[in-house]
Amino acid sequence: MHALLEAGGTRAPVDPQEGPSKGPVSSDQPHLRYPDIQMFPSDMMMSTDIQVAFGFYQVVFGLVSMLDNCPTSSMVPGLVWSEDADQVDQGIDGNKEAVDVHPRATTGHFPLPALPRFDVGFLASQVKKFQIPDLQFLIRSSFQLIASDCRNLHTNQLKMKTGQWRLGMGDMQTVPGARHRPPLKRPLWIIVLVSLVSIFVICAFLYPPQSSAACYIFSSRGCKAITDWLPPAPAREYTDAEIASRVVIREILSAPPIQSKNPKIAFMFLTPSALPFEKLWDKFFHGHEGRFSVYVHASKEKAIHLSRYFFNREIRSDPVIWGKISMVDAERRLLVNALEDPDNQHFVLLSESCVPLYTFDHIYDYLMNTNISYVDCFEDPGPHGNGRYSEHMLPEIEKKDFRKGAQWFTMKRQHAVIVMADGLYYSKFRDYCRPGLDGRNCIADEHYLPTFFNIIDPGGIANWSVTHVDWSERKWHPKLYKGQDITSDLLKNITSVDVSVHVTSDEKRVVQKWPCLWNGIQRPCYLFARKFHPETLNNLLHLFANYTTI
Repeated sequence: MHALLEAGGTRAPVDPQEGPSKGPVSSDQPHLRYPDIQMFPSDMMMSTDIQVAFGFYQVVFGLVSMLDNCPTSSMVPGLVWSEDADQVDQGIDGNKEAVDVHPRATTGHFPLPALPRFDVGFLASQVKKFQIPDLQFLIRSSFQLIASDCRNLHTNQLKMKTGQWRLGMGDMQTVPGARHRPPLKRPLWIIVLVSLVSIFVICAFLYPPQSSAACYIFSSRGCKAITDWLPPAPAREYTDAEIASRVVIREILSAPPIQSKNPKIAFMFLTPSALPFEKLWDKFFHGHEGRFSVYVHASKEKAIHLSRYFFNREIRSDPVIWGKISMVDAERRLLVNALEDPDNQHFVLLSESCVPLYTFDHIYDYLMNTNISYVDCFEDPGPHGNGRYSEHMLPEIEKKDFRKGAQWFTMKRQHAVIVMADGLYYSKFRDYCRPGLDGRNCIADEHYLPTFFNIIDPGGIANWSVTHVDWSERKWHPKLYKGQDITSDLLKNITSVDVSVHVTSDEKRVVQKWPCLWNGIQRPCYLFARKFHPETLNNLLHLFANYTTI
């Protein structure tokens, strides 16, 4: 960095053979001027990073030097921070004498290397340009307090010398000996604060954070100011496994979907045992044979079926534990069995407590005439969202990509194939997402698919599920509808919702809303609903003929 402009005054010539003056400077000597010291060759092109870092280095030791030089300076030390201009006004009461803030190489208090003369106006313009309010406040306060102490000291020195001169003129009294000059009360705490802030800013600039998550210690406004100022973080290099996974996914998504002469919807039931609403589903499927497939994963015991549509439709099932990866394993097991039928074009995951809200024809047209998957996906910065993230998932899964959502999806065939082909991201959730790991209650089925699709194909999913669930009670499980709750008004209210709503789990409880768009048109969000108690079956059968035509 070239030497900065001298604030004022005249620079004493320096013998090139001798170099700058050395040795301590006594208070009886005139205040010495040091030549500019060129820290870098003039032909060296410095990066902005080095210039900024060196500027903050000068800030800290410039303040220290002001404290050290103030008692011995023969000049009037004054310094006023200008609020209306990007500069620092120097002098007191119009006195524009310069303030030498060059750190002395020979100072006894701060044995620091010699630096170029520091231009205070340059500092002010740089600090204000960065727009970091806390840093501006600290540096401004430091200059003002140091200048105030220097003014007070200089005033006392003038009064003492004036009194001695008057006594000498009268030749009536003996001039007293040199008085002990009290040391300047130095606001060292400000220097410490400015030093810490400067070091932090230098490190943040030279070693920028790799993700916005590093800004959690700042307010959102302060964090934005810093991230806007910092250079962009370099792009992360993908691992070999990540590259292989992305190549496979890209090939699957770019290939045209398999055309079927008889496209079907696969209804996949994830249940512990029997299906209490089998009669209702029998009524729903009746008359639409050949347009759907049924698959049942009964994790605890084999169910006794009442409807012919469910006979011999059970797949091999393993025990499922809520909150653990076994739930995701059951979903994948259903998908792979449904994918064996090339006519299955859309895949719907349902629980034993789910019921349809519309007729089969309505749901079939809704799903078959769109090219997206309905996977619930939103960002929750609270403890039940990003608070469940584990750094063990790095580097493939970063915290900024971590998402949450209900497990009840409706998925097109291409996405179902991608889920089955995935081994990389699945293994991260298998190993590092489970209740109690690192003190977190990570629920794999609530985070795996939302995070996976947010990373590999965020534009290919709608960020809501077509299965309605009521979380208004704010418990670990959604509201369970009982017999007395089942009315036509309840079903009308559910089928009239056309806005997807999510609430964050942090203290702010931010409500996130998105319109439910179907091919660009806002439509009702939900095709199915849960969670219904088995005792509601008769009421639902009675209302089925009416509410499915709403």
